[in-house]
Amino acid sequence: MLLVFAFGTSILAREAGKSGPAGAAYFGRAVEALPDPHRLRQDPIVSIEILCMLALFMQAMDMRRAAYDHVCITFWPVKNQRR
Repeated sequence: MLLVFAFGTSILAREAGKSGPAGAAYFGRAVEALPDPHRLRQDPIVSIEILCMLALFMQAMDMRRAAYDHVCITFWPVKNQRR
């Protein structure tokens, strides 16, 4: 839900504030709330949704390298699930 708030804030504000890009506070709280990788692997579909949303927000905030890293992490649980 925090990621949805981050996107909404960034779309509505359209400009950076004193504390950084719009929605960055919600994004930071969402990243802090992420479970450890073991818990993410327990439900691969939800983890894909969460990590893709993180990557999409990072891409929108011009954090391309971090976004690419999260996309790679996103598909790792699915790849290992099929073994």
